[in-house]
Amino acid sequence: MLNKPIPITQHLLDDDTVQLVSISCLTYNHERFISDAIEGFLMQKTTFPVKINIFEDCSSDNTANIIREYQAKYPSLFNVFFQAENTWRKPIREKALKPFYEAHNKAKYIALCEGDDYWTDPLKLQKQVDFLEQNEDYGLVYTEINRIDEKGDIIDRDFFKNEPAAFCQTFEDYLLHAPFRAPCTWLFRRKLYREITKRYVAADLPMLLDIIASSKIHFLNDTTTHYRILTKSASHFTNLSHTYAFMKGVFEIQMDYAQKYNVSKDIIEAIKIKHAFVSYNFAVAQHDINQIKIADKLLIDHPELSYKFKVIKLLSKTKFGRLLVRKRLIKRLGYLN
Repeated sequence: MLNKPIPITQHLLDDDTVQLVSISCLTYNHERFISDAIEGFLMQKTTFPVKINIFEDCSSDNTANIIREYQAKYPSLFNVFFQAENTWRKPIREKALKPFYEAHNKAKYIALCEGDDYWTDPLKLQKQVDFLEQNEDYGLVYTEINRIDEKGDIIDRDFFKNEPAAFCQTFEDYLLHAPFRAPCTWLFRRKLYREITKRYVAADLPMLLDIIASSKIHFLNDTTTHYRILTKSASHFTNLSHTYAFMKGVFEIQMDYAQKYNVSKDIIEAIKIKHAFVSYNFAVAQHDINQIKIADKLLIDHPELSYKFKVIKLLSKTKFGRLLVRKRLIKRLGYLN
């Protein structure tokens, strides 16, 4: 450990140096953005050694060549795992990712940031490590973000300042409300990481739940990161079917983790009711008869049942009614279909 933070590019590293922090970066077809991500890593000033680990998933653009240029300039800082073929949603992905994950095994902490996001605060890692070093009962630190568009223009400044789920503190809170916590800002204790073998619609929520099951999570109210919203990405939805599939996928995670950590029947019931409320319009619009029946049974005597909900329930009985709900939902969300 050094007495004061210096740029990680100035640390004297060799093959025997054990990094305190391992940066984990997944990237694919990010040629317009990957330099911003890597520059955000390289600008970090720390008192401890850092390693940059990148999983390059056989991009069809110039992403790999850009990474190679940085790797050639700072060979001691980079571990890059170039893939011969794209692994997304393929059986080979788990095997391909194994050496990438193993590269983190010597680090005490792991920091996440995918190739289309980037860090803006040169002391981000130092602040997060300092907090966790001083607070053993905490396992993860996330920070404030600015949301930006593909051009880099800010859409939402200080995104979490009006966060409706800011109250979440316990495992049950996170399980019930499934709040977004900007994984591109995370730094967490490696020992708390649990391998997730099941493929879910989102990887961050299961990871977050595993961590908070045995520790606490801290919000650092400093804007350290730009989180990019892409028009074509796995996390940005432009139609009802994808949004509804994501809702059902989150519900699947909640139910699996309720069972994994043996939560009370009251929490499980609350999860089911919340999902029924939130997804009801989508279930009607998508003519998901089974979910509509489940929701009707759960909500029939619920005290928060509104007049609006009762109207939608009536509309769900006819084809014309479902079409009307669908059109209104598409218009409200700004979707094309």
